[in-house]
Amino acid sequence: MIPSLANPPSQIEYCKVVVFQILGHWLALPTSAVLKITRLPTPVNGGVEANGLTMWNNCPLVFLDLHALLAPKQYQLPPPESHSSGCLRFVIIAQSQATEPCAIPVDKPPTLMEIPLSEIQILPPHYHQVIGGIAGHVAVLPHQGSILNILLLNLQQALNKTLQKF
Repeated sequence: MIPSLANPPSQIEYCKVVVFQILGHWLALPTSAVLKITRLPTPVNGGVEANGLTMWNNCPLVFLDLHALLAPKQYQLPPPESHSSGCLRFVIIAQSQATEPCAIPVDKPPTLMEIPLSEIQILPPHYHQVIGGIAGHVAVLPHQGSILNILLLNLQQALNKTLQKF
């Protein structure tokens, strides 16, 4: 018997990402860029220093402040001691092939997700500029009767923007 070609198996390709939210923006990093997700260290244990560095495995990491990049006029980096107040925060330790390791603070634990490659689109140039060029693509997904836009973070660009502040 000859197999039927009328209904070939679905060959949808996916991208595994770590998704997190900052200032109302959903952002994602490929899982290959995420080294670790942990609680933000307190200043006593090597927390965020005034110069924008934090320590991980006895190595200094650039503290990537996406809050300031997404809303630079409304948000200022809180002093290091505010991170040790009762508010529990998490940090994503990330590194792509082209960047040095960096620490991204988030208020809630991130989520692992598979995004169909067919749902990823190039951001319109104006929106790309509005968010400071830290993402060039967006995944547009149906979610609970509406649309969820997840910006695919360009780690190198976000790191360059952060380092320009110093």
